[in-house]
Amino acid sequence: MNSPFCTATPPPSRSLPSAATAAGSSSAGDDRTIVVWDTGTRQRVATLSGHGARVRGLAFTAAGTLISGAEDGRIVSWSFDLRAARAQICAAAGRELTRQEWATHIPSEPYDPSCGAPPHR
Repeated sequence: MNSPFCTATPPPSRSLPSAATAAGSSSAGDDRTIVVWDTGTRQRVATLSGHGARVRGLAFTAAGTLISGAEDGRIVSWSFDLRAARAQICAAAGRELTRQEWATHIPSEPYDPSCGAPPHR
């Protein structure tokens, strides 16, 4: 029964997904991104994007890989192994990354190209 004094309906309750390990934690919200934090320094390490809808679940594996699931039906595995990420990025690019590309894809690390080919400018 509605009271004449209280007609507002509260918004639906939602919990924000989060996951943590000893070294870091992550959180996600309605903006389709995942924020990864260094728990020791309380600094943002990365903002991950790749889902087309709200992220609904996060979990770290025993090996430290972050798994995310979203309302778009995708489950994504995020590795924080810089050496593996660098190799994957180099293989996809087929060349060294420019400083700008490095800053876009690996912003938490100083510029250190290692693909073995001259940078494309």
